[in-house]
Amino acid sequence: MSADDGVWKRFSDGSIRLFDVLLQAQGTGTILDSLARIAGETLGVDRSMIFDISYTEDQAYALSEWLNPAHPEVTSTKATFPLAGFRASTRFVHETHEIIVTQATAPHPTLVEDCSVELVHGDMAIKSALWYPFSFRRDGFYLLVFNHVVAAHEWTAPEIEFMRTATRHVSMALVKTELEEGLRARTGELLQANDLLRQSLREKEVLLHEIHHRVRNNLQMIISLLHLQLANSADARARDALIESENRVHAIALAHELLYESDDLASVDVGEYLRVLVRQLRYSVTEPLAAELIVTAKEVHLDVEQVVSCGLIVTELVMNSLTHAFPDERSGHVWVAVTRRGPQIVLEVRDDGAGFAPDATEGVGLHVTRALGHRLGGMMELDRRSGTTVRVVFPAHTSVEAPPEAAGPAR
Repeated sequence: MSADDGVWKRFSDGSIRLFDVLLQAQGTGTILDSLARIAGETLGVDRSMIFDISYTEDQAYALSEWLNPAHPEVTSTKATFPLAGFRASTRFVHETHEIIVTQATAPHPTLVEDCSVELVHGDMAIKSALWYPFSFRRDGFYLLVFNHVVAAHEWTAPEIEFMRTATRHVSMALVKTELEEGLRARTGELLQANDLLRQSLREKEVLLHEIHHRVRNNLQMIISLLHLQLANSADARARDALIESENRVHAIALAHELLYESDDLASVDVGEYLRVLVRQLRYSVTEPLAAELIVTAKEVHLDVEQVVSCGLIVTELVMNSLTHAFPDERSGHVWVAVTRRGPQIVLEVRDDGAGFAPDATEGVGLHVTRALGHRLGGMMELDRRSGTTVRVVFPAHTSVEAPPEAAGPAR
């Protein structure tokens, strides 16, 4: 077994250990304690902690902490921090959903902005730290923090990937626990208020939120299962297929996530949706990314069915460009744009890559795009000059169903 295989096996075993514990875990505290302990043991860090970042109370509460017994000199931290000392860093994490890596020799820019470098890397003597956010909500999020105090550490892609899988497991377990506790607490109340429920618009909105919540979480469960399978697959073609499937399911789940987090249950901000989606697609590419991804979107809101179709189109076309348009580490750009043109919506994905070969036929990505364009009640336009441009133009409101299409070879 190669060194890489050993690394992936260790992280896969850690994911399975955590998943097994979560299946039987009762209560939020047990779930978070399990994440801190198993993730800390798997990664071999000196200290792992989970904070509840609360904007309502303007505090960061330490909910769980695990200390590596191999380093007894590493001590516990204080339980609560005022967010005033970490305003820029927590805002960066909440707005971008990205991780923070900070080293004593190279502090993260947001810590410099917060003037908290001396606290983190000085008073607390942390040589290397990584912040991994998860379970975002309107008033905050959970933050998984790993510290190396004894010696500095360079974080690797497999370690980041393990944390991504672990926090997905935990996010789903937390939602399940929350739903179970909420449903038990409200069973009696819902039975008595059944007649009022039918007449109350507010209750209807709550139910719609719940639907999107459950759909999103079920899809996240599918993504996690695909990711577990991906971690245990050594075959390159199988891994590519699993990544494609994971990206497609994520495009659907993201639409329901944004609806769940929004007060407007009728539509989704397409610009916000595509920016998050494209950022996720960028992280799904395992090879070094030579192309720059650029999203431009004016004020466009669409219903969930239209947004899902747009998301699947962008997923197919962006991954197609990243896979085929820039061979031999060629650099370039991929543009994603959505605009409203009167009563029509224009969705465009363009790259300045190698383009199609003269004898090339349309592959799976373009077949899928045509089908989804028809479902939107519109049509697909293909321009092979100066790279590749695919444009889908459709009316703002439609209910046309897509006909079955035969899949062709890859681009």
